Amino acid sequence: MKNLIGLCLIVALMAGCSSKESKVSPVSSESAPPFKMSLAYSEYPSWSVFGVAEKRGLLSGKEGEQGDFEKLHNVDIVLKLVDYDTCLGLYGQGLVDAVCVTNVDVLAPSQRRKTVVVAPTSTSAGADALITIGADSLDQIKWTDLNEDGKIDASDRKVYGLEKSVSEFVFEQVLTKMGKSPKDYTFTNLDPAAAATALQSSQKNIQAIMVWNPFVLQTLRTNTNTKVVLSSETIPEYVIDCLAVGNDVLEKEGSERAVKVLLDSFYAINFKLAEPLAREQTLADLGEKFCSLDVADMAVCCEQTRFYSSKKLAIDLFESKAFREVSMPAALEFAAQKELIDSTVKFGFDGSPSATVTFTTKYLK
Repeated sequence: MKNLIGLCLIVALMAGCSSKESKVSPVSSESAPPFKMSLAYSEYPSWSVFGVAEKRGLLSGKEGEQGDFEKLHNVDIVLKLVDYDTCLGLYGQGLVDAVCVTNVDVLAPSQRRKTVVVAPTSTSAGADALITIGADSLDQIKWTDLNEDGKIDASDRKVYGLEKSVSEFVFEQVLTKMGKSPKDYTFTNLDPAAAATALQSSQKNIQAIMVWNPFVLQTLRTNTNTKVVLSSETIPEYVIDCLAVGNDVLEKEGSERAVKVLLDSFYAINFKLAEPLAREQTLADLGEKFCSLDVADMAVCCEQTRFYSSKKLAIDLFESKAFREVSMPAALEFAAQKELIDSTVKFGFDGSPSATVTFTTKYLK
């Protein structure tokens, strides 16, 4: 009984409940079978939070077992840690109920499955970067050189990275914001791990790569001749890491409790990150789940991947004019230009019935 009372107090503190917030009452484990919700997530700073919540017992993560928060609301959260592309595939095929995904990549699966984004988890604010070697500015990797035949020779000046991804999205958005045209640059597809390795080893013919953390940190440290020429720091809140759930799942009774447990566990770990005495250990736990980084590197990653560490910050984002009228339209336009989506895909907010992707503050409030 003492444990249950203490747990209730923790949940209240983490969730920051007010009279305006929706309440989901705890459900006795004897009243009904637990509501099961599966979540696919990959290694990324704010998504690895769910791995820390599992390690600390807030979530069990295993089917048929319950962590402390799951017991409180009689739900069964099944965590599936897989690579990012597999996350998208599992979610798009309806093999998992929820997914950790960016605002750019959530659009494509909504062609097949109506999706509700229940919360943002973080934004890239320097975590995606263009790293160069032998070039100090964007003008030095611009395709203006002519070869002996009078044709453009860009063989050594391509920007390598994962095409049609957040990397290319950031690259193009920052160029545009700086008054430059993406058409003056050549973005060439290459696996980010391979691109990072090439620059770290000063591989011939690769002078510029567009990658994300931990590749950014590792490349700058390994090859001291490299430097950041462009990053997502220029466009904060364009790339949003999110928690999304299938609309088909949210129509089921009990789904609201499951979403609450996921959000409560996310904010509980964020609460520990903000607590001076608990911060170092929490960073260590996050680093263990995210690419085995040490505390110092994980702290940098958290700065460059800024968390929406409270419900207020999350609500402010979804209700902001910049997100609704600038960031999301840019993401939709990029996805359409790269032929990732068709014309049926639309994003919207609470009260947008025709949207294939709806950003809601319902569960946050």
